[in-house]
Amino acid sequence: VRLDKIPEDQRTYNQEIEASRLGRKEAEIILEADKALAVLRDDGTAVAFPEALEQARDDMRQVVRRLDQAQVGPLTQGIEEDIIAALEEMREALEQAQQDAEQERPMPPMPARPQDQPLVDLLAEIKMIRAMQVRVNRRTERYAKLIDGEQAEKPDLVDALKQLADRQQRIHQITRDLQTGRSQ
Repeated sequence: VRLDKIPEDQRTYNQEIEASRLGRKEAEIILEADKALAVLRDDGTAVAFPEALEQARDDMRQVVRRLDQAQVGPLTQGIEEDIIAALEEMREALEQAQQDAEQERPMPPMPARPQDQPLVDLLAEIKMIRAMQVRVNRRTERYAKLIDGEQAEKPDLVDALKQLADRQQRIHQITRDLQTGRSQ
């Protein structure tokens, strides 16, 4: 935001370096996201959470590319806001799942076949799907404002719209997987 306040024609090499530095910090966060994604995949009980984290990671990669090109405008800032919102929603849902699991623990364990508790329950998965859909809708509206006329012509915007369509398709698929029970 601070870099974007400087008019483009007044930006110097120092601002480009600062944008690149921010991109490197974002790349470090991607490494942490990869670790968390590995934990979610190893758990294997959730489908919406890994997808939400993958989408946030894809957004992080997009922000890194944009910052490397010193693109610090509203589009980059909006994507970053989506990343923050996604991570906060996942954190809150996982904290709620932990609280719910702790409340259920006082019951005596069943002697027959102990099963691992899922990392998150079905309701948390559905809430995560809804949050992903809200982000897709919000980003669609943001991109629509950037289109002059009826068709997107800028290559980076066309690519962003294709990625958004792919994301919508993945949301549809995980919703279907939850509905049919394929995630279990």
